[in-house]
Amino acid sequence: MLALAVLVLGLPRALLMRRRERAEPRAAADGLASAFSAGAVPLPVRYGLAEADTAGAGEAGPRGWDAGPSRAGALAVGRETLRLRGADGAALDLPLDDVAGVALVPSGVAWVANTVDVLLNSGAGIECRSPEAVAIMDAFGRAGVHVLES
Repeated sequence: MLALAVLVLGLPRALLMRRRERAEPRAAADGLASAFSAGAVPLPVRYGLAEADTAGAGEAGPRGWDAGPSRAGALAVGRETLRLRGADGAALDLPLDDVAGVALVPSGVAWVANTVDVLLNSGAGIECRSPEAVAIMDAFGRAGVHVLES
């Protein structure tokens, strides 16, 4: 009986949290569509998922995109370039030659989207959480980037 009560009360809350978690990145991606070249498919992401006090906070380049606080934006994978755009005006273009690979990390939490870790040849990485994580992995795979799913 207790399990039924937890299910009845908890399921709507989890669904609401999931909807909120996915709404901001999608709204940001829709608003940023014009920041990408024609033919690009911008996908919603939440980035800046590393701790805010880690090295790289406030830096330009990949390290700044990984350092907190969490922000919403969009990414598009082209034939030669990864383009990231933030709702806060941040922009980063990385040649795909700089990308060592990408890894899909399931969240394990019902209302949190899966994560895509973009691993760079420099040893740095950019962690992106997205409701479109599988589509992001597919885009990297089509571009010839090594893809790892856990």
